[in-house]
Amino acid sequence: MRGVTFTCADSSSEIVRTMRSWAIGYTVPRSPRAEEVRVGLHLPRIAADSVQPVVDASVCARAGLAYASSHRQRLATGTYQTAVVRAGGRYIVRSVTAPEPLGEWNSVVEFDERFRLESGILGF
Repeated sequence: MRGVTFTCADSSSEIVRTMRSWAIGYTVPRSPRAEEVRVGLHLPRIAADSVQPVVDASVCARAGLAYASSHRQRLATGTYQTAVVRAGGRYIVRSVTAPEPLGEWNSVVEFDERFRLESGILGF
């Protein structure tokens, strides 16, 4: 994607905090149903303090590109914010400023450490 760059969303932003909270809810499951979801999403079982926002610009750039590619986005030249939370060997990613083809909904995507798509989740 020529002329397109991706930056990290502010780690204290509401969307990053929401994504981290969501990830903790499944990586530290507190119910049988949460455990089922964790297994289905291939999320690791890890301590809550191991789920952290990503602030490394190179990781956010790779995550943004992987997210845009997984959604077949055709982005105009510009810089787009990407919210990224790391949970063990998984990245939970959501575009903050790139337009979505989903109308009012946004999707959150889970990638492995090589930014291969694991799953997509519609919402928040």
